[in-house]
Amino acid sequence: MAISVGGAVGAGFNLIGRRPLAVIAWGLFLVVAVVIIEILAFLLFGVQTAATTLGVTPSPAMLLTLVEQSAARTLFVIALELPVTAIVTGAVMRAVLEPDHRGFASMRFGDQEGALVLLFLLYIPIWIGVMVVSFIAVGACLLLGGLLARFSGALGGLVSALLIIGYCLGLMWVSLRFSMAAPMTFADHRVRFLSSWEATRGEGWRLFGLAWLLVLIGIGVGLALLIVFGILMALVFGVALGAAGGAQAFQSNPVGALATLGPLMLLLLLFGLAIYGVVIGCLQAIFGAPWAEVYRQLKGSPDVAATFS
Repeated sequence: MAISVGGAVGAGFNLIGRRPLAVIAWGLFLVVAVVIIEILAFLLFGVQTAATTLGVTPSPAMLLTLVEQSAARTLFVIALELPVTAIVTGAVMRAVLEPDHRGFASMRFGDQEGALVLLFLLYIPIWIGVMVVSFIAVGACLLLGGLLARFSGALGGLVSALLIIGYCLGLMWVSLRFSMAAPMTFADHRVRFLSSWEATRGEGWRLFGLAWLLVLIGIGVGLALLIVFGILMALVFGVALGAAGGAQAFQSNPVGALATLGPLMLLLLLFGLAIYGVVIGCLQAIFGAPWAEVYRQLKGSPDVAATFS
């Protein structure tokens, strides 16, 4: 039984319609968690870094200290953001695969989310390896194109471009064969990465089509958000100018105008973060639910049922 690309694409929108409050909760949780993590990271590392470099020409030892602080900050942020990501990812999958387990917006941190954290950690060295291989592959394509250019001019550049495009498309196809790793890991409560390759056998091109449909949806959603946020920013700017007494008053006394706008700007900031959270929650559903839906369809197929056992 082949997967239904249309059913997978529509899974996220169906989820928004079925559980809008849960979707909003996911986005707000992500926004609040990331803001708190960034504040903590700034308090622990940012203040010290700024004090270290303020008005001082950095020495080699100071530069080494800054690199160490930057690495420590990165590890700190990753250590806190991975569980947050796993909680929301698990909530999306639970809403699709285990709709009866609702709880608080289907969010929790149990062994399923713990397995997702381990999978995300596994992704880090895999991503580094892919980057290294890709750097070598693209470099080889450019080198081959340069050699051909000596004999056939523009043909060398065309060959390089085609080879690089072919490599990127091939890499995308291969990565999609592992797209069931997260749903399988969530469902089985343990890391399942290589099993995804077997589970998606014969479905690579449908997954390829699904991914490109989601890319097109992402472009459309992105353009719509740019328009909406542009309108909102214009309204906010107009309200701010009005509260400050108009553009002339702002130009004549910018400090006083900003002091007057302080409480209003804080309210607008909180409102903007709330809107941003709603958008993020919808995006989690639109782009996360399709892969859980594909897993649900594949698990119900007698052709691949043994893969999931």
